[in-house]
Amino acid sequence: MRPSGALLLALLLLLLPVAISAVSPEGLVARITADLQHQHVSNGTGFVWKAPDQILTAYHVVHGSTAIRVLLDGKSYDQVRVLATAPERDLALLLIENREVSGDAQYFPGEPLPAAPYDVLNPIVVPGFVWGWSHCDRMVGQLTDGDLVSSRRIRDPRGRDLFAGEIDLLKVHVGVYGGMSGAPVIQDDVVIGVLSGSLHEGTAITWAIPIAYTRELVTVDRRPADIVWPAGMPLMKQDRPSVPTGTTTCRPV
Repeated sequence: MRPSGALLLALLLLLLPVAISAVSPEGLVARITADLQHQHVSNGTGFVWKAPDQILTAYHVVHGSTAIRVLLDGKSYDQVRVLATAPERDLALLLIENREVSGDAQYFPGEPLPAAPYDVLNPIVVPGFVWGWSHCDRMVGQLTDGDLVSSRRIRDPRGRDLFAGEIDLLKVHVGVYGGMSGAPVIQDDVVIGVLSGSLHEGTAITWAIPIAYTRELVTVDRRPADIVWPAGMPLMKQDRPSVPTGTTTCRPV
C-alpha cells in the first residue's frame, strides 16, 4: 500500500530540520560568566536569539565586564563580545565569534513579539543556570498579571526603587535564584520576556523585560551608557544552596 501524498509530505517534514516556530529550550540556553573589575565575577543566563551565534541576556549581567565566557550545549566559548545593548531596558545581545554554526543549527526566532494582554492561564517556563552551575534547571510558573507593570510601582521593603529606570515589566510568579538573570521566559514555545530581577530567591514574584523591547537594541559602537540596574537577585554567593526542589533538568552539560 503506497502512502498518500499528505502522509508522505508529513513523513518528509518529520525528517527535515525544524524551522524553529516551536522551540524546546534544550541546547539553546547558555550560562554566561562575565569577568568584572576588581576580580569580581557575574554569573547569568542567556539564550540563542535570532541567529545561532547570538545570545540575548540581561544587560546587568555583562555590564562593566572585561571578558565574557559562554557555556552552550556542552561547549565553552571564550571569544564573546557585546554586539548590541539597550541599557535602559536591561537587555544585551552577545556574539560568539568562535562558534562553528551548522546549517540546521537552532535558535529562538525574533518573531512573534507578544504584547499585552498576556495569557495568565497557561504556564510559563524559565530555564536557567542556578548559581552558575554547569547544568540548566527549568522552573515552571505563571504570569500574575495580563498587563505590564510600571517599574515605578516596584520597591524594596525600604521603599527604594528596584529598577533604576522607568520601564514596563512582566510580573511573573516562578522560582528564581542567583545566576538566572537573563533567562528566557517561555510560554507556548514562544519567548515572551527576559528575566531581570526579584526581591527574594525561591518561589517569588519576579519581573521580566518584555521581549518586544529587543526592538530597541542598538549596535555598540561606543561605550554603553553607565546605567546601574540594582536587581534584587544576587548574582554570586559563596554558600550555594542545593538544587531547588520541584525543578526538572533542562539539559545536563
